Amino acid sequence: MANWYRHLGLRRRARRWLSAYASLNDLDRLIERDHPHVLRRGMYYVEAGANDGLTQSNTYFLERKFAGHGVLVEPAPQRFAELVRNRSKKNRFFRCALVPFGYPDKEVPMLYADLMSVAFINSETDLNKDRDAIISSATPHLRGRDTPFDFTAPARTLNDVLAEAGAPKIVDLLSLDVEGNELNVLSGVDHAHYRFRHILVEARDEPRMSQFLAAHGYRLVARLSHHDYLYGCDVVD
Repeated sequence: MANWYRHLGLRRRARRWLSAYASLNDLDRLIERDHPHVLRRGMYYVEAGANDGLTQSNTYFLERKFAGHGVLVEPAPQRFAELVRNRSKKNRFFRCALVPFGYPDKEVPMLYADLMSVAFINSETDLNKDRDAIISSATPHLRGRDTPFDFTAPARTLNDVLAEAGAPKIVDLLSLDVEGNELNVLSGVDHAHYRFRHILVEARDEPRMSQFLAAHGYRLVARLSHHDYLYGCDVVD
């Protein structure tokens, strides 16, 4: 059985490597087709919730098709190890949970549920944080012999990560899919210092997200799926 799971994993990886597109809901294809102004050769991206770097990645096609590179953040240890193996070494990799300014602890309690792993940061979330409900929703989507488990991840603000990575002050694309903690991540950035040409975010409360981002100079560009939104701002190089 173990050999079968290994074989299945290799087949999945081979299929992903044959195509540059990996996003859930075809977000990468939609951006390329309908919003080509977002894309440019050698673009710099940041992806929070990067998982293994391939599965449902919103930045893999930027690396493959546009020679992009940037910052990839994933808190789960096993997925982080796969992320480092799967993606170009031109990227900077960080295993941490992204928190708002003022978060009091050095570690963040988390529940591993693969693509639905959740950080229990505070009440500022768009997601029901009931542990049993999360496990019930995530279990059918777990891979192989994966089972949910509790763990902790180092707490860092996105501001600190960008500074350590030597990121440019103007980032081409920020991709956020952190299971309801998107506003927590965005509350850990000095928006006067770092600007994002575009932000691709999963949000279950679009009016709340739009209000927060509008206060920092971002506008809604497009709704790409039932809970995926593209925001933009005008920046000067």
